[in-house]
Amino acid sequence: MDIYQNTTHNQRSQTQTSEQGHDRPHKEYRLYILVVVSFGLLCVLQVCLNVYFWHAGRSCPNEWRQFGSNCYYISASHKNWTESRQECHRMEAELIIINSPEEQEFVKALSARAWIGLSYNGKGWIWVDGTQLTTEYWMTGEPNNLLENCTESWPRFSSLETWNDQVCSFETHSICKRAM
Repeated sequence: MDIYQNTTHNQRSQTQTSEQGHDRPHKEYRLYILVVVSFGLLCVLQVCLNVYFWHAGRSCPNEWRQFGSNCYYISASHKNWTESRQECHRMEAELIIINSPEEQEFVKALSARAWIGLSYNGKGWIWVDGTQLTTEYWMTGEPNNLLENCTESWPRFSSLETWNDQVCSFETHSICKRAM
């Protein structure tokens, strides 16, 4: 009986071994898939953390306001256009260049009479970065004076048209803009 049990036990062991041998590639494949999926999830987590920390570390300074991916500052003091531009430069910014109707809406909502980065160079209106004026938000009747070579936003009415040409020596607030 001992011999019989041994034979049966050997047959069972061989059967289990051949089944295990047959399952081995399947188990290795499952392990491979598990590793690949885990690696993929770690990559997604890393991207999410990178985006989170990038945004967390990139916000506007105190007293600046965020709109889109830019920060905006309204000066507390009144200065002429040139001094206002210099003040913006000291803050690593520039007088605002308005690039879209949405940005003009934002500037209007600030409700500040302030210099923007648009001036007349004798040939046409140009932005402080040297680009030509393409989209305009002049108030009715503006620009109206050849001696008024700088531009302020003066949101007095409900319209989006808030720009007024002004003598550059006039002192008012300014709006500085910089990327986040």
